[in-house]
Amino acid sequence: MMGAEQQTALFEVIGHFAAPEVFSSAALQYDGRSTDMPAFLRKTSSPFRDDEARAQAMSRYSPEELLILPEPTKYFVKGDSPDMRNIVQLLLDADADVNASCGSAKLTPFLYAAEIGNSWLIKTLFDHGADMRSQDERGGTAFSRLHYFGHSALATELLSWKLSPQDRIWLKETTFR
Repeated sequence: MMGAEQQTALFEVIGHFAAPEVFSSAALQYDGRSTDMPAFLRKTSSPFRDDEARAQAMSRYSPEELLILPEPTKYFVKGDSPDMRNIVQLLLDADADVNASCGSAKLTPFLYAAEIGNSWLIKTLFDHGADMRSQDERGGTAFSRLHYFGHSALATELLSWKLSPQDRIWLKETTFR
């Protein structure tokens, strides 16, 4: 089942593993457009939107709101915690699809976890059948996303996991397009 932004429950939970400053800096970078942010940080995720123009105005953070956004973000983004790990495990035990592509960016939970760079999360998704060859809309793989988002040590660790030689070579050769 997917939400309004075409995101699964597993995908939404993975967003909680990121450091709070990541989301507030993303909002600043994208000029306050909150649609690319997890639902819990969007200004509004109301399904009761009258028209598109009003919905866009309501979903955009003002410059003043952007200045204070980092502080409340600390309370909504839980980071890596036993509770968040338990929620991920419960979803996986209930057969959550680790390869469900979400939204126009074609991010899977595994690719999103690579962006966040949490070793436990990536390994857990891998152990539950994450497709090592999944790619986002630009052709980015988990390996290339780990490098791109500054998690190069984790990218090296990923190659040490039980991968087929073909997958290992494919990951090294495939880059962002």
